[in-house]
Amino acid sequence: AAPAFAAGEHDASHGDMKSDEHAAMMVGMPGDASKVDRTIDVTLLENDEGQMLIESEDLNFKKGETIRFKITNKGELEHEFVLDTVERNAEHKEKVVWTFSNEGAYEAACLIPGHYESGMHRKVSVGK
Repeated sequence: AAPAFAAGEHDASHGDMKSDEHAAMMVGMPGDASKVDRTIDVTLLENDEGQMLIESEDLNFKKGETIRFKITNKGELEHEFVLDTVERNAEHKEKVVWTFSNEGAYEAACLIPGHYESGMHRKVSVGK
């Protein structure tokens, strides 16, 4: 299987931000691995019809919930998993353990060229 990368929103390139700079993110912030509420298995892959997919249980969370995303790339191609608003998902991000700090509609997506257009994105909902 090819590599998979996970990310959350930020305004700097990979590795350029310090953890305290994540506090103002819209979808949340890097979570504390010792305070994980639950784990979600996420599989990234391509199917025989050429679609690029993110497979998991429904991505619905409560505000303040900390999730460990266990991401597995079962595809032949490199993929990534990014959490952000639909509008901001054009920016590339990096984080795996996540606390959902704000309610709203977000998106998990693979932003490798052509993958998003091939269907590799999922709705993420954060409620009260």
